[in-house]
Amino acid sequence: MIPVLGGRGRIWVGYFDEGIFGNYGWGHPGPAPVGQAGLVCFSAVGEKIWEFPNDAGPAIYDCYALNVSGAEAVIFSYPDFPICRISADFQLTSKRTKLRGCHAFAMSEAEILFSGQYDDPPDVAYIGRLDRDGTILVRRARLLMPDGSGRPPGRLQGRGKRLYHFGKDGVYRAIVD
Repeated sequence: MIPVLGGRGRIWVGYFDEGIFGNYGWGHPGPAPVGQAGLVCFSAVGEKIWEFPNDAGPAIYDCYALNVSGAEAVIFSYPDFPICRISADFQLTSKRTKLRGCHAFAMSEAEILFSGQYDDPPDVAYIGRLDRDGTILVRRARLLMPDGSGRPPGRLQGRGKRLYHFGKDGVYRAIVD
């Protein structure tokens, strides 16, 4: 589960497979998991106000990355790994990618900075731009520390245009313009 507080007092929660399909008493035969849609938006007081529609294209089996900026949310999800933007009024826009397994991203109107894919070293990243067909084209890049060394292991989290690295030596950020 990835909870993120956004604008308008909204709480966005992206769910992993156990929260979607059920586990530990949720789902078959218990009550349906609260996260069965894969992405849920709650009000500031915890009331469910929206969930990812099951007729919106590919279902979410695992929300790999969630980025919230203001009243919008953007997800990167398994199995097809599209980038799907959810507007303030819950309209969906989806773009295809050829990436797999990225756990964080930052985005501007023109670019997206993705973390590495499955089994990539921690300093690998991908920079994406849209093509005419709405597919996100990417090139490989490196995430470097201020001293020029590659990013060491640590947690990455995207928030709007910023990709934060949380490591044992501090917090660093990269900004996408």
